[in-house]
Amino acid sequence: MSNDLALGGGSVLCCVLATVVAIASPSTAFAQSSSETKLPPLTVTAPQSIRPQQSRASRPSAGRRTTHQAASRTAAPVPSATFPAIERNMLSGAPGPLNLDVPNAAGSLVGLTPRETPATVNIVTQQEMQEKGLRTMVETLNSVPGVMSGNLPGEPGVISMRGFSRAATGYAIDGVRAPDPLIVSRDFDTFNFERVEILKGPASVIQGTGALAGAVNLVTKQPKLGQASAESLFSYGSFNSLRTGIDVNAPIGSNAAVRSTLSYGQSDGYVDDTRSRKVGATTSGTFTPTDRLTFSGSANFFHDEFRTPYQGIPLIARSLARDPTNLVTAPNGFVVDRSIRNQNYNVENGLMTSDTVWLKGGAEYKLTDNWTLKNDLSFFKADRYWANSEDFTFNAATGLLDRSTSKITHDHQFWSERATASYDGMIGGFRNRFAAGLEYVDTAFDSNRRFGSTTSVDPFNPARGYFPADTAANFPTRQDFASGLKTFAVFAENAVNLTPDWLVLAGIRHESMRLDRGIDVSIGAEV
Repeated sequence: MSNDLALGGGSVLCCVLATVVAIASPSTAFAQSSSETKLPPLTVTAPQSIRPQQSRASRPSAGRRTTHQAASRTAAPVPSATFPAIERNMLSGAPGPLNLDVPNAAGSLVGLTPRETPATVNIVTQQEMQEKGLRTMVETLNSVPGVMSGNLPGEPGVISMRGFSRAATGYAIDGVRAPDPLIVSRDFDTFNFERVEILKGPASVIQGTGALAGAVNLVTKQPKLGQASAESLFSYGSFNSLRTGIDVNAPIGSNAAVRSTLSYGQSDGYVDDTRSRKVGATTSGTFTPTDRLTFSGSANFFHDEFRTPYQGIPLIARSLARDPTNLVTAPNGFVVDRSIRNQNYNVENGLMTSDTVWLKGGAEYKLTDNWTLKNDLSFFKADRYWANSEDFTFNAATGLLDRSTSKITHDHQFWSERATASYDGMIGGFRNRFAAGLEYVDTAFDSNRRFGSTTSVDPFNPARGYFPADTAANFPTRQDFASGLKTFAVFAENAVNLTPDWLVLAGIRHESMRLDRGIDVSIGAEV
């Protein structure tokens, strides 16, 4: 038995950014954009006469060709077509299919649009998710070029961006960043979200230490003042796949509103005995007692559960395989057997589950027409649990699959406080957008880990058994972690428009961190 306590403290300058951006504004792309006059409808009609071309039938060699061949080469009349009038908002900065003029929190502290940001920013809206049939967060992220996402065993909804590893992507919900995106990300149902913002490129000024590949910000559905609405969703498909949802927005007087969404999904999976279920519930409210003061709050709950989750297909000896393929081979002659690709070798009561609660409260006050003060306080708590047989190794001596077992628990929580002062106005004849603030994040993370083995199984007729009891005999490797991380950050960003088409952007962030970690490890009889 060993007991270790790690204490760490450090200060790091996360990022200093200075760049010049050329904005492809409508005024440079369209000469008509500065005019208020709408262009008249454009009509194309056939000309009164078309000069007939000489028929190839009149040539000496045309005798060998049929009349149909000659007739097919005569000019066809041009049908008349009327094009709609070109609306001015198609040429102005209104949001288009690429959402280039939608301010976002993933790529800026001062509300820059993707057109103004010196990096690639993609915004996938709820409307696009519905039109493209993007049901889950994994499907949504995979629809964005340069982004890959998947449900790895133990890491649902994990993200890889531009070739970087999974832990190099910043992660936030409603602009509140998560200190450890690798374990916070989940494969949420997209029905609960208004849009997904993805910044590709270094994002440490926004997301802090570690956001080398980019950042993702998930925006839940926000309340709308003075607008009552309701929306529902129902779908059913193969493998007993069910997806339902309801979204209600309720105004309260003229200056307050509440919006709630609830989603539920389930599926039996295409692999034997791989049932899954997910629940999402989000509620947010806004209250504007005056034109300058706004209060907001939200409470989000997400649950996902994977019964006997699928861990993959093992390689077995070619001589034993019933339907071998050379798609994957090993030096020892092991191959993939297509006949067992839908076989599940996990224990009968395997489980992977997560419960997440995310609370947020905020206040925003406009001191003047240019200066705004904003404060956000948030709390996050997640309980995660894994109890599975995750590794299957073919034993050539016995012809069976030897299986390992893993039991892991997470008790993860953090709270954060962020205060920001921002300015948007003219200084010296140039538009300046500036933001500076402080952020404090206090994280606590406890984890118990058990590793052992269970019975071997036949590849073609597995007697899967049940997960063993948590004893030292069944799990000789036992690790208990208790960690605490306190982070204090100072940040600032400034965007100056030299002209309507040229923008200078600079940002800086400084973080100070203290890590306290206790480790209790027992490995069989070696310790």
